[in-house]
Amino acid sequence: MNSNPSPNRARIQVEIPLSLRAVYSNFAVISHTSAEFFIDFAQLLPGLTKSQVHTRMVMSPTHAKLLLRHPGRKHRPLRNPAWC
Repeated sequence: MNSNPSPNRARIQVEIPLSLRAVYSNFAVISHTSAEFFIDFAQLLPGLTKSQVHTRMVMSPTHAKLLLRHPGRKHRPLRNPAWC
């Protein structure tokens, strides 16, 4: 698979503000309608049966499918040097 960007595609610059706060999540609930996917993130502590959602992501079915396909994609060549 070619990882080089296509020459016809515009390069997108994404800025991450220094004030952005990273939040740990070890629990997620996924629900959907025909038009949108919702992923609610929370922190669930051992022994507790209640938690509060701290982040909700909403995306189209197309973007949810792309997110599902992505994990590990960039790292596969590192796991198997024969692919490099």
